[in-house]
Amino acid sequence: MPNLLPPCAAGTEVEAGPVKLEEDWKSRQIDSEVSMLISKAHSGSKSTIDNLYKKAKRKVTENSRDNAQELTKVYTNNTSLVAILIATITFAAAFTLPGGYSSASGSEGLPIMSRKFAFQAFLVSDTLAMLSSLAVAFICILARWEDLEFLLYYRSFTKQLMWFAYMTTTTAFSTGLYTVLAPQLTCCNANIY
Repeated sequence: MPNLLPPCAAGTEVEAGPVKLEEDWKSRQIDSEVSMLISKAHSGSKSTIDNLYKKAKRKVTENSRDNAQELTKVYTNNTSLVAILIATITFAAAFTLPGGYSSASGSEGLPIMSRKFAFQAFLVSDTLAMLSSLAVAFICILARWEDLEFLLYYRSFTKQLMWFAYMTTTTAFSTGLYTVLAPQLTCCNANIY
C-alpha cells in the first residue's frame, strides 16, 4: 500500500489515542473511496485510476492538514495561557523573596537570606521556570503563523518545556518554603529530643 501521509509528515511518529484512531479511520476512508471510484472506472483505463487515487489522496491530505491546524490552535491557546500564568507567578515570586528584604543600615534593600544555599536554589529554579514558560509563550505566538511543518514538531518541544517549567516552579516553591521554615524546623526538632 502506498504512503498516504502528506510529504511533510512522512517518517514522523504519530501520538497514540484519538489522533491514531482518526488516522486509521482516514486510511480506511481513502481505501474505501478509492475502491469505490476504481469500481466505477473503466477497467482498461490505468491513467483514470491513477488520477482518481491521487485526487482522493489529495482530498484526505487537505482534510488532515485542516484538522491538524484546528487541533493545534486549541492546544496553542491552552498552552499559552498556562505558560503566561506560570511566568506571572514566577515573576511575582522573584520580587517577593522568601525572608523579605533587610532594613539594616549598610545592607538596606538586600535579601535577608541571600547567603543561604536554599535561597540561591530558589532564585535559580524560579529564574529557570520563568524563562522556560516565557519561551513556551513565544513559541505559541510563532505557532499561530500556521506553517504546517513547524506545527508538526512544536507540540513535543512545548510539552517538554512546560514540564520543565512545572518542575522548576515546584522546586522554587519548595526551596522558598524551606528557606523560611528551616530555622523553625531545627528548633522544633531540638525540642522533641
